[in-house]
Amino acid sequence: MFSEYYSGGAVRAVREMTRAMPNPPAIYGHNGGITTRVRHIYREVLDLFARLDGIDFRQTAPVAIGPGLLRPTGREWRECERVLCQPLAGHRPVMIARAGGLDQGNIIGNLLDVSSRGGPAGYLFLAGSAINGIKNDRGAYDPSLGAEAMREALDVYRQGVFAEYSPNHVFELKAHAGTHGLRALSAALSQRYPDHQGPHQ
Repeated sequence: MFSEYYSGGAVRAVREMTRAMPNPPAIYGHNGGITTRVRHIYREVLDLFARLDGIDFRQTAPVAIGPGLLRPTGREWRECERVLCQPLAGHRPVMIARAGGLDQGNIIGNLLDVSSRGGPAGYLFLAGSAINGIKNDRGAYDPSLGAEAMREALDVYRQGVFAEYSPNHVFELKAHAGTHGLRALSAALSQRYPDHQGPHQ
């Protein structure tokens, strides 16, 4: 993993040094977050440079309720994913990693979004703290509980319970989990969204 924002030239250097290997390593191009560069250069331009340098994966950001790192409801975020995937002579499309706050409360929204764009092929979903940061009834971190909660959320998606992702999604998902005995999902949502108690007005 590299962030070319902070290690200029490292991606290109690694790509060139490993080019002759029969199985060169896949390079994960971290987006670097909000830096002085993105205050002066459009983020999609920086993402295009990262693609030209030879990254294989690129973290963008998950669809989320409320403000997100890459303005997930705005044009900048869409343009970033477009420049990473659009045809570009001699350069393979980059696999997009929706990460950084992806959890049981917004995985359905992300799957709905990428499905509407021809996915989920070409997308990678990474949920670290949403798996490892969930506590069990004894107050101990329990990755198996977090993983089960994610599996339950994925089952809800596959069942087609939600046709769209709304500002009330977490509340509605909490209600669905409670009435359908999804114990792990209920626990995870209560911990990840403790203040999300009712519908937005």
